[in-house]
Amino acid sequence: MKKTVPPEKLAPIRLVILDVDGVLTDGRIHYGLEEESVKSFNTQDGLGIKMLRHVGIEVGVITARRSRPLSRRMRDLGVRHLVDQCEAKGPATRALLKELGIAPEEAIGMGDDILDFKIFDEVGLAAAPSDAHPLALERADLITLRSGGRGAVRELADEILKSRFDLRALVREYLDTLE
Repeated sequence: MKKTVPPEKLAPIRLVILDVDGVLTDGRIHYGLEEESVKSFNTQDGLGIKMLRHVGIEVGVITARRSRPLSRRMRDLGVRHLVDQCEAKGPATRALLKELGIAPEEAIGMGDDILDFKIFDEVGLAAAPSDAHPLALERADLITLRSGGRGAVRELADEILKSRFDLRALVREYLDTLE
């Protein structure tokens, strides 16, 4: 089930706030003998994050869990705003908006379950992957076709980018910066 918003509502977005488990990952948690040892991330989601950052859109991650694989992945993607071990996602969202000088209507949050409602309450738009909990799907303004950890973040990024740019031209420009 896909649910979209008009491009004019996405065009002002300056900040994308993401949950992790169920959004950047498929929601499964793998434990080794001592600690969580594996998290799987989608490379298309990662490139979507890089493309957002390329055009000056900030990306923040707010999650209830702490994980070394997550810290490493965010560092690899250049995401500077990672708030982990945070179940109080509302105050963390407000603090991030204040720190960056971004109005709520210039931010979108993507989450998959009830802990993410506090992010949704603080931003202008709420997004959810297609496999989010039914209550999160009810609250979402935008629902992707793709599921969490399987390209939902990239789909959201593409929608935001298309609201402002010719996506093919932007891709060419981005690729030129890599040479």
